[in-house]
Amino acid sequence: MGACKEVGRAAILVEEQKEHVLLDYGVRMNDETLLPLPVKGMLDGIILSHAHLDHSGAIPLLYKKTETPCYMTPPSLPLIDLLVQDSIKVARLKGFEQIFSHGHLKRLIRNIIPLGYGRQRRVCSGIEFCFQDAGHILGSATVNLKTHKHSLLFTGDIKYSDTRLHTAAYDGYKGIDVMITEATYGDREHPNRKELEKKFVESCRNVCDSNGNVLVPSFAVGRAQEILSILEGHNFDYPVYMDGMSKKASEIMLQFPNYIRDAKETNSALKKAIWVEGWKMRKEALEEPSVVISTAGFLQGGPAVSYLFRMKGLPNQAVYFVGYQPEGEPGQRLIDTKRFMFEDYDLDYKELEVGYFEFSAHSGKKELQDYVKKMDPKVVFFIHGEEEQIKPFAKWTEELGITSIVPKFGEKFDVEKYL
Repeated sequence: MGACKEVGRAAILVEEQKEHVLLDYGVRMNDETLLPLPVKGMLDGIILSHAHLDHSGAIPLLYKKTETPCYMTPPSLPLIDLLVQDSIKVARLKGFEQIFSHGHLKRLIRNIIPLGYGRQRRVCSGIEFCFQDAGHILGSATVNLKTHKHSLLFTGDIKYSDTRLHTAAYDGYKGIDVMITEATYGDREHPNRKELEKKFVESCRNVCDSNGNVLVPSFAVGRAQEILSILEGHNFDYPVYMDGMSKKASEIMLQFPNYIRDAKETNSALKKAIWVEGWKMRKEALEEPSVVISTAGFLQGGPAVSYLFRMKGLPNQAVYFVGYQPEGEPGQRLIDTKRFMFEDYDLDYKELEVGYFEFSAHSGKKELQDYVKKMDPKVVFFIHGEEEQIKPFAKWTEELGITSIVPKFGEKFDVEKYL
């Protein structure tokens, strides 16, 4: 029902006899809010893989007319509250259609049932499931859903290697018949993580040694804390400022130390950061050599934009992007053209150093392939990736003798035909 040959608005409806379970229900926000296909009829349960809006952002829409139980890991509950509240505000500021209200979000939260990793839960008479760590963000989960006959694995967004914040995705599943997996980077590898960390820290240090500043536009959940931990782990000795929604996300993270790879290291890094409070501190942050980690990650709003405006005309300034930049977003335009095009502004930043460091929380090509091999399913559905990323991955999977399917929006499948 979503994320077909595109990244965003993930949604899968699983039917067993007359019972219906929904896996994720996300949005894609560009010039408008794009939704998955509408849900028709009643649901017996909703299962959320993780709190990112491209997987969760449309769930409150369903609570205009339902009290269906919604299952997610304990950290995902406060994160979805934080992110959806922010999405309502952003939609209002950008003039998008208000697809649901704060009241619908409250109704969702009333119906959330938190479930930890490894605990089996029956949703209805014919379907049960359990969560395991997906290694992607705080509380992210793979979903093993079982019917009377079959075992289905939905990976959500998955990271099959260790990062500073999380251990690699759980791979102990057995007897998987059907696998539904993301293919965001199904056609290419990520850079070596240790080498990338070293290069990033050295680049930040070089700018600060020149009495300059580095702005790191970052996602509030996961990426901001990851970058902070990387700087701490490499003994970075210049001030590091944190601004925007990442503060609230960090506070949530510290409430769930068992969901972090090294809670002690993360806590130490967060304590050393300088938390920005108000416009005066934003000005002060650029009056000394420093790194500023700030939302929003695509430079489409948030405090990061205000820092970029202040940096214009200052010597030895740099912007380092640390996450995927979609085509058409201000961040990608700045990388490509050295111009910042935002609302009514079109500013030339030819003196600015612009860098891109691919600290992805998704698996690269080999990690995805290794995970498919380990799970050894009979059939794989590929979603959450552009067609050029999915096609080579699906072809490789077919060569293993595994049936590979690239679904279209709204397409229905009877898995019995493939097993």
